[in-house]
Amino acid sequence: QTNTHTHNYSDSDSGSEENVNKLRGLCGLHNLGNTCYLNAALQTLSNCQPMTQFFLSCSAFITKDLRPGLADSYAKLMSEMWTGERSSVTPSNIVRGIKMVNSNFRGYAQQDAQEFLRCFLDHVHEELKTAVPDYAIDQYASSPSSPS
Repeated sequence: QTNTHTHNYSDSDSGSEENVNKLRGLCGLHNLGNTCYLNAALQTLSNCQPMTQFFLSCSAFITKDLRPGLADSYAKLMSEMWTGERSSVTPSNIVRGIKMVNSNFRGYAQQDAQEFLRCFLDHVHEELKTAVPDYAIDQYASSPSSPS
């Protein structure tokens, strides 16, 4: 289970934009069996600002039809975690995907966070190496959130 209490920032106005920004990324992950190691690793990656910024703002560059689709699943998870709207989310697509690519993660045995990170990042890297369709580049270039 996830602890879902909300953080109270009493020194700022609860409706202010500053308060909403403080809550972004403050999001728990539900444990799916024995996935504490996975949740700890995902929380660590979530707080690697350049990586999270890429997945939040450049999701058009992620090929959606690759299997197991860990890059796309991670982008969706980051979006859920960083909207500031939810106190906890379930990383079920990432759990399902990592079990597809590595049989060591099947079942409910305790696993190693470093081994998960190595395997997860390797597969995300492989998925991101695919060619990006021209329409995705055009879409990103014309979006108001693309860097100038």
